[in-house]
Amino acid sequence: MKDKIKKLFTSNSYVNDKIYRIAGNRRRKLLEEKNKILGRQDYLESIDDLKCFRKAVSDDKEIFFTYDANWSNAHIYGIWDSMFGNFSQYKICEMPSVEHGLILYDDIFTDVRYTGRKTVCTFSDFRKDIIQKYRNIPVFTVGPYINYAKDFYDQDKLLELKKKFGRTLLVFPTHSTDACSITVNQQKFINMLENEAKGFDTVLINTFWWNINDPLTQKLESEGYKIISCGFRDDTSFLPRLKSYINLADQVIGDSVGTHIGYCIALNKPFRYFNLNTEMNINESESNKLDFVTKNSNKIKESFLDSTSIGQKEIEICNYYWGNNIKRTELELKSIAEMSVELTRNKHGYSYKSLSDYQKLLDKYKAEDEIKYKLLKQAIKF
Repeated sequence: MKDKIKKLFTSNSYVNDKIYRIAGNRRRKLLEEKNKILGRQDYLESIDDLKCFRKAVSDDKEIFFTYDANWSNAHIYGIWDSMFGNFSQYKICEMPSVEHGLILYDDIFTDVRYTGRKTVCTFSDFRKDIIQKYRNIPVFTVGPYINYAKDFYDQDKLLELKKKFGRTLLVFPTHSTDACSITVNQQKFINMLENEAKGFDTVLINTFWWNINDPLTQKLESEGYKIISCGFRDDTSFLPRLKSYINLADQVIGDSVGTHIGYCIALNKPFRYFNLNTEMNINESESNKLDFVTKNSNKIKESFLDSTSIGQKEIEICNYYWGNNIKRTELELKSIAEMSVELTRNKHGYSYKSLSDYQKLLDKYKAEDEIKYKLLKQAIKF
């Protein structure tokens, strides 16, 4: 029933925004205050505050989500903010939604399904084709979002840290979320890490905020490894921290397929996948969609299994799933934002119903703005 009501709200962008603002007001304000505190933290120095926050979430003393899908989309992992944060003259509900990372499901989720936006940004044609099976809206491919984030640390600080850490191994353990859990063989992970750590001066374990107090994290910390984190999910400094961590690394490893892989290759850092039989325990309702996920996940695993450098197979797989061969200019991002605003205002928040509506706009852009014409033509499903 909740899904049906949420879907009903998506028919108009402005109505959608107004309802979410009312329904999500209290929780949104609490998260905004929390983000002011968490966003300033340097989790390369200390993760203590994040540990406390995560424990408070477990103890039901802190909230970690809002019902406002528009606010969430503009904050999650700092992606939207890195791409469109400079265009504050427009309402968020008029601008593109952004898919929150690598999605291997043949489905769409809150980013697209419930925000009511008239356009969406994603990595590559792989997701563009899937999105347009479910919603006939313009989908702009922008490549890896990490390209649009600023480093959390300035250049002098990065050089200072690199000198301090020396040759650095960055590790991404599989992470769970509030919607799914994981089963991991701790000893297998530790044995792998002991072997891979040889030849490195520093090992950084980049732990997802949800798992910051997990047994594996505690065990790795007790073994002397440095635990770091990109921060809380809705902290807009998440992506900038991640960019700095990857830039500090000489080699990156992990035991799962995730968004981080394409980001590493985009920043010219080799990634190596290890099969440690870590299992993701998903909701029963998602199990019927697993064949598609498994097929695509296995393609990525095969490309990065035992990989120690960036070769043609790694480049091709990242181009396909992450769009690593795509990088939009600031002017192109601005054009995408402006087109989304125009599409929303033209229909007073309602969706375009036919290709002929888009064709009128294409004809206008063809005569007035070549960049917008090319971008919109690529984004529409003909």
